[in-house]
Amino acid sequence: MVDKIKKYFPKAKIRNIYASTEAGSLFSSKDETFKISERMKDKIKIENNELLVHKDLLGYSSQIELEDNWYRTGDLVEKNNENEFKFIARKDEIINVGGYKVNPHEIEEEIKRLDDIVDVVVKGRKNGVTGNILVAEIIYNGDLEEKKIEEEILNLLKINFQNWKIPRIFNIVKDVKQTRTSKKNEKINIFFILSFRTLMYSIIPYGPNFQVVSLRRNNFYQS
Repeated sequence: MVDKIKKYFPKAKIRNIYASTEAGSLFSSKDETFKISERMKDKIKIENNELLVHKDLLGYSSQIELEDNWYRTGDLVEKNNENEFKFIARKDEIINVGGYKVNPHEIEEEIKRLDDIVDVVVKGRKNGVTGNILVAEIIYNGDLEEKKIEEEILNLLKINFQNWKIPRIFNIVKDVKQTRTSKKNEKINIFFILSFRTLMYSIIPYGPNFQVVSLRRNNFYQS
């Protein structure tokens, strides 16, 4: 995603900020890797790939549920080393396909590599045999026929993904109206918005150039 933003805004300065309603802003980086600082080492931990935050970093709320003073964020991360990680997906967005856990984000990013693909949402649809099948909703801005687009996507995905990670249904749509959790994407009229669902990258004035700011858990891209 960072590379895509740099393509359209080559002079932009990028800040990727990990933030939540419960804890506010916790981490900041120039790419997709976050570093746990020395002062936060005892307040952050990763358990079964889920990021946990100690209660000392949380604002007060009667709605926050703790386990032994730790808050489960529901964010799945991948550790680069003991002090660095990158965000993978929301725990409730992982799709179970025939017993395999599928991260829809990696499939979406792969499909977006193709020319004229504007946006993609990969969802699960209930299935009596596998539990779920994958459905891809795609906004396409090119001249190819729908069948040809589907062939190109399938050829790409078969190179890089196992069979259970490949969508069985492709829908070419004019607008991605819903997220994987069936909530409508919120739009702000004063901004041009391109849905990325998990990360928000905003372009704001920064001297003669622009500044790109990303906030995890927000659902729009603004410029």
